[in-house]
Amino acid sequence: MTRPAAAPRAANPPPKIVPESDLARMEADLWGPKGAAALEYLRGRKLTDEAIKGYRLGFRSRGPGACVALPYLQGGLCVGIKYRIMPPHDTPSKYAREAGCVVALYGMDALKGETECVIVVEGELDAVAMSS
Repeated sequence: MTRPAAAPRAANPPPKIVPESDLARMEADLWGPKGAAALEYLRGRKLTDEAIKGYRLGFRSRGPGACVALPYLQGGLCVGIKYRIMPPHDTPSKYAREAGCVVALYGMDALKGETECVIVVEGELDAVAMSS
């Protein structure tokens, strides 16, 4: 007995690229008065300013409240953003994701050149902490 041929898979849509201007605005907002509490939160997690800037973290006032923006960078392009909703928050989850963006391994751009060792951690902020 022969099996019927599988239906062809639909092509994956191209990933949504977050415009550089949006990412730059969120970065600037983190370092300005709007992002003061978010920056204090990140520093309270022992993240260095160098690591925060290196991973291009930002700030955005979004939906349920203020958020730290965690951009997913691949080849220098922002292919996704996950948001850490700042406490206190009234949502069931403390994270939200930008709609239409790819799901990818966070910190891929940090794996440039020859890499002898890769450490996998639970969350995005843990990855930033590893470089602090």
